[in-house]
Amino acid sequence: MPGEWDDRKGIIAAISRFSHDHYYIVLVLFVVITLGLTAVIMMVPANKKCALQGGQFTVCESSNHDWELSHTSTSKYKDAVGAVRNDGVIKFNEITGRAMNTEMRPRSASAEMQNLYIIYNHDDQEKNAAKSIFTPARIQAMCKTEAVITTHPLYRLFCEVEETGKCKDQLLSPLRYFYKEPNKRDPAKGGCQLISETAAQEGTAKIFEDQSGIGVFFLSNKALEAKYTNKTRSNIRLGLPLPGYKDGSDDKDAQGKLYDLFYAGLDCKVFTAALTGEFKKYTGENPCKDKDDDFFIEGIESLLMTSFRISGTPARPLLGGVVPVGALRSGYMGADPGIEISDGNLEVRFWSLAFQQVEFDRVVDADLYYSILSIFAVWCYFANVLLMCC
Repeated sequence: MPGEWDDRKGIIAAISRFSHDHYYIVLVLFVVITLGLTAVIMMVPANKKCALQGGQFTVCESSNHDWELSHTSTSKYKDAVGAVRNDGVIKFNEITGRAMNTEMRPRSASAEMQNLYIIYNHDDQEKNAAKSIFTPARIQAMCKTEAVITTHPLYRLFCEVEETGKCKDQLLSPLRYFYKEPNKRDPAKGGCQLISETAAQEGTAKIFEDQSGIGVFFLSNKALEAKYTNKTRSNIRLGLPLPGYKDGSDDKDAQGKLYDLFYAGLDCKVFTAALTGEFKKYTGENPCKDKDDDFFIEGIESLLMTSFRISGTPARPLLGGVVPVGALRSGYMGADPGIEISDGNLEVRFWSLAFQQVEFDRVVDADLYYSILSIFAVWCYFANVLLMCC
C-alpha cells in the first residue's frame, strides 16, 4: 500500500530503502570493494610461513601429510618423528650390515611424467595420405622445432645424462636417422640444414630396417604395409632425479616445480629465494649465478607458442603482471600449430604434463577474473533495469 514502505522501521528497512533509492552508490561500492579485495589477494605478499613468494592467492607449500599445512606445529612434529625414525633405520642397517645405497645418479633415468611429446602430420591429411612425412623440407622443419627445446639454455640442466654427465642423444626422435650428430641439429652451430632427397630416403630406409626395434615408434599404423609413413612422432626425454634428490619420488612436488621452470620460464629473483626454501634440496647448477636479480630465462612453452604464432588474451601481462598472458582466453583454444614449408604445411602437436600444469595454473586465475567480471556484469544489468523501470 502507498506509504507502507516508508513506515517500516529498523536497520533492514533502512538498508533496503537506501539500496533502492541509491542503487548506483551500492554498485560503485561493490565494484571498489571487489577490486580492492582482488588487489589484496593478488598483490599483498603471502604469509612467509605459507609461501616464500607470491600474493595471498598463492597456494601454501604442501606437506607430507593429508589435510595439514606444512607450517603448522602438528605437521612439523610429524616430520621430526619421521626423520628420527628414518635415521634410526639407517643406523640399524649400518650396524647390522644391511646398509644399501638406494640413491639414483642424478638424471640417470627418463622422467616419463616430464617428457615432451611431439606429433608431426601432413596439414592436409586427406590430400597427402599417400605421401611420406620424411621429405627434406619436412625433416628440416622438424629439426628446427625440436631445436627450440634441445638448444634451450636450461635444457642441459634437465636432460637425461650419460655416466659422463653429458646429455644423452634423443633416442626417441626420428631426426637422429637424418642428422647423426647432435650438433647437426643445432641451428646456432650451422645445423638443421636442408638435406638431399637421397639422404631423406636413406634415413627413412634405416627407420624401416629398425622396425623390429625402436624404428617402429616413428611409423604410422599402416606404414609397414604401405612402405611409407604419413606421420611420425618424437619423445623428448628429460632426466630424473634432479641433483640433490634421491629418486623421482623424493620431494616430488618440488622436483615437479623445478621442471616447470624449464617449460614456463625462470625468474632469477624468485629462483634464488626458493633455493633456501622450497628448493633447498636442489644441488645442481644455478643458472642465475652471476646474473642480475631481474634476469629472466624464457621458457620453452613461450618460445614454441611464438614459433607457431599462438597467443592468448591478453597477449602481454596487464597491471604489472597481475593479469598474466592468456589469463582471459587460453592461446591453445582454436590453435592450429604448423609450419609453412616448400612442399606444403607441416602440422605439429606438442604436449607435456608440465605444459598441462602450467596451463591449469592459468585457467585457475582465469576463473577468478571471470567470476569477478560476471558479478560486475550482473550488477550492471540490475542497475540498467532499475534505471528503466524507476
